Amino acid sequence: MKLIRITFIAALLASRLLAQVSVAPGAGAGTSDKFKKLPDLGIPQSIIVRTTENVTRGGWVWLLNECETHGITRVDLLVKQDEDHFHSERTAAMLESGELLVPLAGEKTATGWEDATWLREMLATAKAKKIQVWAWWPCFHDAQAAALYPQAAYTNKAGEQFVDPGYPEVRTRQSALIAKLLDTYGFDGVSLDWVRYDGWQAGSKGPLGDEFTRQYGFKWDPATLEDGYAKARWYEMRAKMLSGWVGQLVQQMRGAHPGVCWGAFLLPWQFSEASQNYPMLGAAGLDYLQPMGYWRDWKLTPEWVGDRVLSQNMDLESGTSQWPALGVDAPVEELARALDHIPLGPCAGVAWFTYGTWEQKTFDKLQGLPSHSAGARRLFGYELPPALDPLTSTAISAAPSKPSLAVKLPKAKEFPDDSSVWTTVCLAELYKRAALKPQEDSPVVPVLALHTFNQGKAGTSPFLYKCSTEYLDSLLQFIADSGFTVCPLSRLQGYLITRDASYLPPRPLVITLDDGSQSVFKLFYPRALKHQFPFTLALVTSWLSDTSESNHSTDERGEEDPTMSWAEVKEMDDSKLMETVSHSDALHYQTAETPTAQDERPAEITRQFLKEFQRTETNGEYARRIRVDMITSRAQLASHGLRASTIFCWPYGEWNPTAKAIGEQAGFSHFLLFQTPPVMATAQGSNNGIPRIPVLRTDEAVPLQFPQDPQEAQSWWLAFLKVGRDSSSIPLIKATLSQLTAENQRSPEVELALAVIDYMRGSTASGTARLLALRQAYPFDPAVTEPTDKLLSQFSPRP
Repeated sequence: MKLIRITFIAALLASRLLAQVSVAPGAGAGTSDKFKKLPDLGIPQSIIVRTTENVTRGGWVWLLNECETHGITRVDLLVKQDEDHFHSERTAAMLESGELLVPLAGEKTATGWEDATWLREMLATAKAKKIQVWAWWPCFHDAQAAALYPQAAYTNKAGEQFVDPGYPEVRTRQSALIAKLLDTYGFDGVSLDWVRYDGWQAGSKGPLGDEFTRQYGFKWDPATLEDGYAKARWYEMRAKMLSGWVGQLVQQMRGAHPGVCWGAFLLPWQFSEASQNYPMLGAAGLDYLQPMGYWRDWKLTPEWVGDRVLSQNMDLESGTSQWPALGVDAPVEELARALDHIPLGPCAGVAWFTYGTWEQKTFDKLQGLPSHSAGARRLFGYELPPALDPLTSTAISAAPSKPSLAVKLPKAKEFPDDSSVWTTVCLAELYKRAALKPQEDSPVVPVLALHTFNQGKAGTSPFLYKCSTEYLDSLLQFIADSGFTVCPLSRLQGYLITRDASYLPPRPLVITLDDGSQSVFKLFYPRALKHQFPFTLALVTSWLSDTSESNHSTDERGEEDPTMSWAEVKEMDDSKLMETVSHSDALHYQTAETPTAQDERPAEITRQFLKEFQRTETNGEYARRIRVDMITSRAQLASHGLRASTIFCWPYGEWNPTAKAIGEQAGFSHFLLFQTPPVMATAQGSNNGIPRIPVLRTDEAVPLQFPQDPQEAQSWWLAFLKVGRDSSSIPLIKATLSQLTAENQRSPEVELALAVIDYMRGSTASGTARLLALRQAYPFDPAVTEPTDKLLSQFSPRP
């Protein structure tokens, strides 16, 4: 039976639980016997065991008894050697990776492990004690498989032997062994390990390296892969292959052994060079992702496990829970700090690992943790979870109480319609105040979207999308003075593919320009050269001329705005500052389905009326028009010496699922959006749609300076909370909350932001309770009910 994660709803359980809790006075003294364990509450604990010393010759009897005594409900048991040159004290033998530590029919077993009587007895006894036993199965760090498949073998810098899972026969071999294991023994689950590559170049000499060249047109070599996009796609290709194999394995084994659970020990997701993609592996059908939170191995702090490994990776759409593994060999004070920062919502359990053997002192160490750590008591069910701290969001809180209607609550700033750049001013202020670290593991990236320009004073442009040169100069100087690092759009794309923050510089910002106006070449480009700011130009390829004369001009309220030539594009491209993406070949117009339609809509989302046939396009004709246009736009860029884009910029920012699917088939992997209210790009919120902050005429009326007046500043922060929650960024929300005064903490905007944090950390019950209480408190205020209902629909949809 699958282990169950119990979620606290503090608002409903508080009175019952408080009566049960018995906490010793004082902190940090004594052992956990001074704390009363609440029945059926808290998350389970498991231990990870090397079979060589702990479980044979009757050792399993003592081990299971200790687990029963200390409330350990799961044991992960090594059944296939995971290290090379491992000296077994029991047998005095040297074990190599891949050697079987349990006998399987027709397979060679490690010397001394031919008799499995002890294992069958252990499994039977564990079942009687209601302790699950999982098989810990290392996959591709395997010297035995390397000898069997020398063409797939490679050795890392430390001399450890691996096999490239890019070879189908390597994957098939592992699947066959696991099937034999489950057919032979009654394990409750399987924990896959080493489902990864050793380094970023591994696999390049095998089938995937060849496939990479065929699919993306990049010859695999280290020099080529210095290109950010190419390296990101290489990481992604390996991750897709690995997660695809896991998905096939789990699906196959669930048919034969439906009661078996599945997990995988994984490197923390920040190590993208190993191609372990958490969302992909979650979608593959695993019950648990099991990050190895061994902070000492990477010279990091204990808080890193909860604050970075778990809390920043809560967008697993499959609902897969995380079961982190912590090293029990660390000092008690470090273990306490780690547990104090682990969020309860997404954490299904905690596993304990030791490089040595499990001894009495090791179990005693675990037993004493509740005396040293409030996090241990919260996680393992010793006391009621504390109220949610809005700055740390490490526990589930009670729902908000109904506020007094006599109290005038603070309001968020109401900015002019269509103004968005103020959000970048707020972000710069957070950096200035050191409230947001320059480079988080989950960075936020403002992507500015400009269009055309006119020479003149700020606020004088007659057209919504036209930016005055005076404002442009102020904006570019603000970006430089605020410490933003303007980076190419391709770097952001690489980050979104790999989730590796090293793709981005500190304080990243991206500049994009749509359409290809000649004013971009004449007015924007010289200023970009002056500041050395990279930028991305989204081109409507049919609008560009092969001559010096423009063959297209846009009517902007009575003023013609001509499009640039291909020669001007090439001049900018030669500067190495510019990247180009597709803005369609000829889809940048609006059309209607019938001659009598009141409104026209963007051509990429509308079946248009065919005048020559006096009818509306069929679905097939509509799809063909979109497909031909997208393919043509890529071909046009390539034919003029530009890189065939993998990013498509939707005309007018509009799209539908059909057009997006066609775009993906045509070779586009990411799509530029145009969003108001503004949203910033994050790995959690962006997926393959990249939100942008439009720079419009309306922005020129809002100063590019954070207000000095304290009350006005608070209203800006309350408005900026919406940007944080719409961007799905916990760091941005927390940084903004830290700027609010105690009075402004009572704003409904705070509750909405905290609900998003609850949801992103997996605390669905807490987030829903918070929103329902908020709606009850403000039943007639649309500024509260509308976003509340939107969040409930998004995160907690009713059946």
